[in-house]
Amino acid sequence: MKKKLPDHLAISGKQRTTESLLAIEELKETLIKELHSGTLLKALKEDKSYLNLSRFCVRAGLGENFLNGILHKNSLKPTIKEFLQALKRDALASGNHPTANEGDSSDAKHLSKILKRTADLLHAETLRANEAEKQLREILASTQPKIVDFLR
Repeated sequence: MKKKLPDHLAISGKQRTTESLLAIEELKETLIKELHSGTLLKALKEDKSYLNLSRFCVRAGLGENFLNGILHKNSLKPTIKEFLQALKRDALASGNHPTANEGDSSDAKHLSKILKRTADLLHAETLRANEAEKQLREILASTQPKIVDFLR
């Protein structure tokens, strides 16, 4: 028989997940800024593993195996992988073409599209977590002991 996780631990876990997803989004925005400023290309030339998944998670303040968890392995990990590959490709392409051209703007559009899609996933997960917290509060409220006066 599978034991049920206590409600306060479930709520705490959902809050940690939401905070982790927010940290990932902030790091994505930081990486896009690094791409536009040119520091990302310099970092990639110095270290080829600058944009791998474990390093991405550590930079976001998470454990390096965060995306390998049951909850995120099939939903968030492929999106992050695609984002990092596109970012690396765009950084290397901008290094080959120092002048701005139409292709760079389409790459930026592609990255912003990926960022928006990931933001939508984050929003959906946040809504789902909020709904679960609401249900837990309702369950806890309904299972509170009630004081009943007996007539003698």
